[in-house]
Amino acid sequence: MRRSCWMLMPLALLSVAGCADDEWVEFRILTETPAETVLQPDLVQVPEGWAIGVEAIPIESHTRLEQIQVLFVPDTAGVIGIDRGLEMNHFVIYGVGPGSSTVDIYFDDEIIGDIPARVTARQ
Repeated sequence: MRRSCWMLMPLALLSVAGCADDEWVEFRILTETPAETVLQPDLVQVPEGWAIGVEAIPIESHTRLEQIQVLFVPDTAGVIGIDRGLEMNHFVIYGVGPGSSTVDIYFDDEIIGDIPARVTARQ
């Protein structure tokens, strides 16, 4: 079942609201972010060449889902990359090249939504 949601808010702990069945993802930023980084419910924007470490925290009905594996799949690998970290639900989001993409969000093997993403050119 496909459910729509938006994720990432500009806080150290970011949350997604509006997913069907009360599912969303909260993020804890683990690394420094450049000023051009935008993490909002309707857009993820990172500069080309930058990488941002995050922990993705799956939530359902205001309860943290400890054993759920989160997965992000970018639509356009030449624009934005998202790689798994060494720990469960830890990721690196990085700008590959300027452009726009969409990132699908999965809890275990079930897609729960997507979010638009943009990578800005180096300045």
